[in-house]
Amino acid sequence: MTTYYLDRILKGVLLLYVTGLVIYVWVNPGHFQWDFDVYYAGAKACSVGANPYDSEVLAQYLRVPTKLDFVYPSITLLVFRPFLLMQYSLAYHLFLALKCLLLIGLLFLWKTFFLRNKFDFLFVLFCFFGFNGAVFLDFMAGNISIFEQFLLWVGFYFFLKRRFIYFGSLIVVAAAFKIVPILFLFLLWHCDDGRKYYYFGGFVFLFALFMGSSYIAAPELFAGFVHNALRFSERGIINPSNYSLIADFFKLLYLKTGVNAPGWIPATLFMGVAVVVLAVSYRAYKALKAVQILDRDLIVLFMACIVYALILPRFKDYSYILLLPPAYFIITRVQNLKTFPILFAILILSSTRNIALPGIDLIFAAIWRYYPLIMAYFVWALYLYHIFVQIRHQTADF
Repeated sequence: MTTYYLDRILKGVLLLYVTGLVIYVWVNPGHFQWDFDVYYAGAKACSVGANPYDSEVLAQYLRVPTKLDFVYPSITLLVFRPFLLMQYSLAYHLFLALKCLLLIGLLFLWKTFFLRNKFDFLFVLFCFFGFNGAVFLDFMAGNISIFEQFLLWVGFYFFLKRRFIYFGSLIVVAAAFKIVPILFLFLLWHCDDGRKYYYFGGFVFLFALFMGSSYIAAPELFAGFVHNALRFSERGIINPSNYSLIADFFKLLYLKTGVNAPGWIPATLFMGVAVVVLAVSYRAYKALKAVQILDRDLIVLFMACIVYALILPRFKDYSYILLLPPAYFIITRVQNLKTFPILFAILILSSTRNIALPGIDLIFAAIWRYYPLIMAYFVWALYLYHIFVQIRHQTADF
């Protein structure tokens, strides 16, 4: 009985805390959802024939000055046009309310269909604190990441159900904004369906048609989209990606030694790391493909999410929402379940530090600035360990 009441109390405290965070964002439209401000301003600029990709033009329609640009294909502006039918304050709250509804849907989807368990306190706690609070970071930024994640995970559900038409269609829609989710179409290559390459080619063509129509409809806007999309400078905890980490290392090297490495060196090193991640993951995949183990397709899907995060040159803080289900899955599956509390605690730590020792402070600064990325590598290693241990046990049985 004591455990029952303790569980209820913990759930109540967590609910109050999360509700308080949402209310905090809700009542401060001038301080949060800056990405949505850009979406709204971009749609408003486009509605009067102005170029939303021009920073100076966009600034005229922004409520609060920002260095952010509109970075999505011009055709996606149609999605934000309906918000212009209302005042910004109402649009702000409507956008936030929609995100809350979709987040509830995501939590239900993750726990019911991917983790196959009822809701519990630890799962919800993990989702809100995991990877440096990626969910709340998305709520603060007002990005479309929750919308993107909902499309992706519904698509992944259909992938596991072998409903490839629905899967491919949702991936194409999810990729309409940030482009890179189109890489998940490669999951079709894993399937045993003889038509998988036709599906893959068809959806790639559909996506190319979408991008082509954006160019044909407004070539100058498409050029602006390409320019803005390729121009990004966020590093550290805002964009804890492999490329940012490598670029920061060479920047630190320059500050400490005066040695200024050519720009191609960080790019080449990043591509080398991406190739290693892909090669090691592919080896694990081939080994996994050759045997029958529990939840094989689900493990392949989760591994694909981890690899996707590790090979992209830009992977923002809120993008780590994608890794919440894969991470929770693997820390509950490792053979020695006594390690679960330790793994759980490590993955919900936040990126803060207070280290002042000479030299050591640089190491800790790097760790905390890229803590989500380090955790992504940690989860990736757990998957590799789990796969090869399971395979070894299965082959030993024979």
